[in-house]
Amino acid sequence: MKTEASHKRNRHTLSFLRAGLFFVLVIEMFGIASELYLLDHFEGGWQQLPMYVLAATLLCMLLLVTVRIRPLVWLVSLAMLCCIATGALGSYLHFQGNMEFDLEFDPDLEGMELFWKAMDKNPPPLVPAAFVQLGLLGLVYTFRHPVSEKSRFQNQGESS
Repeated sequence: MKTEASHKRNRHTLSFLRAGLFFVLVIEMFGIASELYLLDHFEGGWQQLPMYVLAATLLCMLLLVTVRIRPLVWLVSLAMLCCIATGALGSYLHFQGNMEFDLEFDPDLEGMELFWKAMDKNPPPLVPAAFVQLGLLGLVYTFRHPVSEKSRFQNQGESS
């Protein structure tokens, strides 16, 4: 049988892990933004998308930490889903651009040879997958977030 002390210890541990995850996410966002800035990755419309998604995601997370209301947990989750979509789209666009570049120089390329040649180019097609990692970590951060859990339990208590 668990005691009140063990429940308190578990809550403290989860709180510590969630705070650590928050700082990992913020550091990762600043790292990705710095790299995008250093690579001048904001020339056209599609190239600006990652910076906008990072800025919106960071704003949502900072709001959640300060305001702590349930809709912001959902908003952060939505922002993390946008990060995942941005990573998938970025990988596709990088790969597509590399394939078009390779086909300009050698129109006879096809199949796996074209695939591997496109994967071994700059910009690397898998670099945008860092957004996928960011989004997945962010979804872990919002999973059973204390703000949404507290609201759910309060609503259950009111309806009883």
